[in-house]
Amino acid sequence: VDIRWEAAHAAKYLVMGSTDGEAWFTLAAEVGREGWVATQCPEGSAARWVSVYCQERATPFGFSIWELRVFEDEAAAAHAKQQAEEKDAAEAAAKAAAVAAQQAQLARIE
Repeated sequence: VDIRWEAAHAAKYLVMGSTDGEAWFTLAAEVGREGWVATQCPEGSAARWVSVYCQERATPFGFSIWELRVFEDEAAAAHAKQQAEEKDAAEAAAKAAAVAAQQAQLARIE
């Protein structure tokens, strides 16, 4: 299970699963952080439905998940994690370039 958290992420949360949509069980207990977080569920875990139960806020703004991905096997999860890390790195580089351009423009004004 991969979760892409916004800044308003959970400090602690549970990844829950269900086979019937009524009875839920814990697949993993996690400590969150902003950005992509990959969660390994126990081998042999099976669920038709997956839920994220946020237990504790990391910020005063509640909880915000941008994207949730659930994978059937480790190979798919490893590939998705690599793609997510590459995407995060590209986004960070783009933000850094935008800040540098803005600072250069401000320096010209002064």
